Formats: sequence, C-alpha cells, structure tokens
Amino acid sequence: MSYRVQIPKGQWTPFRNEVFKEQLGSLEEKRAAALYLFLYDRAYHRPSKAVAATVRQLSRLLKMDERVVKKCLAELRRKELIRKIRSGVRRSRINKDVWKVPLAEVDLKQDSWTPIPRVLIQKYLPADPNTVLLPLLLYYQHMNWLNYSWVGVTTLSKRLNWSASRVRDSLRSMFDQDTWYSQNELQWPLRCRVVKNEKGERRRRFRVRAVHYYQSGKKRFVRLSAAFKNSSKTEV
Repeated sequence: MSYRVQIPKGQWTPFRNEVFKEQLGSLEEKRAAALYLFLYDRAYHRPSKAVAATVRQLSRLLKMDERVVKKCLAELRRKELIRKIRSGVRRSRINKDVWKVPLAEVDLKQDSWTPIPRVLIQKYLPADPNTVLLPLLLYYQHMNWLNYSWVGVTTLSKRLNWSASRVRDSLRSMFDQDTWYSQNELQWPLRCRVVKNEKGERRRRFRVRAVHYYQSGKKRFVRLSAAFKNSSKTEV
C-alpha cells in the first residue's frame, strides 16, 4: 500500500493505527500526546528506531517547559510507549539520553498504518500542541482515503482523553482562518464545512489541508496538497 502514498520519501511517517485507536487516549498529561508523536516521528526515520535527546533539547524543540517534558516522559515510560535505553551525561552535548519508541517499528506490508506528513509533527506541534488533532483527523480521513471526515467532538475527546471544550476550542482555532493567522505564521491547516448528511442533519465535515486524496483508475492515492508542498521539509 505504501506505493499509493505519493508524498516524497522522508516527508511522511507511517503511524500505526493503534496509536490513534488506543494509545493516545490512555495518556493523562496534557502535552504527552504531542511529545509522543514527535518522538515516534523522529524514531521511525532512524535505523535504531531510537532518538538521542536531552530533556532540555526536547523542551527547546517542542517549545515546552522542561518540567512538563519530564512529566510527559515519565508517563510515556510508565505506559511503555517509550524506553530509555541509555542514560546520557548531564550537560553533555554528545552523550545524551536515548529513547526507544517500540511502535515506530512498522512493517508497511503487514501492519495497519496512516501516512502523516512530517510537517504536521515537526512544525505544527511545536507551534501549538493542540494540533495533535490534525494527525488524528487524518487517521479518520485515511480510513476511506477521502479528503474529509465526519468525526465528532465526542469521539475526538475519547481518542485523546481531552475534555470536549478543549477539543472544540482547538478545532475552532485551526479551522477559523483569521484566528489561526492571528497566532501563527504556518499554513492554515484545517477546513470545516457544515453540511447535511443523508438524514438531513447538519454536521461539521473536517478536511486536513496538508494532503489531497485522489483516484486514478480503481485505486486511490494521497499526495501533499499544493499549499503544503513548499513548507514540507523537516528535520530528519
């Protein structure tokens, strides 16, 4: 299935579907989901599936307070989502803590996964940790290889273990173009339309603007959208 992902190599990461179905919803620390997705993304693109980084470095990269990073790392270790396989030397720029991310070992042929553009992880999460909703929304879009999803606030709240108000506020800050650009310089990430379903009920339909799903023959493919092609380069 990976050949159907028409995003340049190194600019996307296959996230196991269980990350969205099970793991993120088990986290209690408010920033833990963002930290985990960030570590997973970096780990996947390394042969060792591990990331060498100090607390201070992660704090800088994700623009989080060091105390918050420590709490999130502790929870991720308790949940066995990450493992510290080597302890670094304090204040050393070379000998850093090394974090293993077990689920980042993905068999593209056997495992169920969702392709996530790395720009959403490496650039959007540091700008706003609530944009962790974007990969989750893509998980729902990717179920049917569509450019939209009908997922509601209740389901999103459950998947992230967030309050409904936090989900609503976060969605609004991303799909309201004026609000987004008043706080960020990154591309506006989310479109929302109110449409009627088959029962005539008015529902919100979300589209993550970073990708475009399309059909060629009988098969569907996904690529970066035109708006995101120039902003997709990220750190390895």
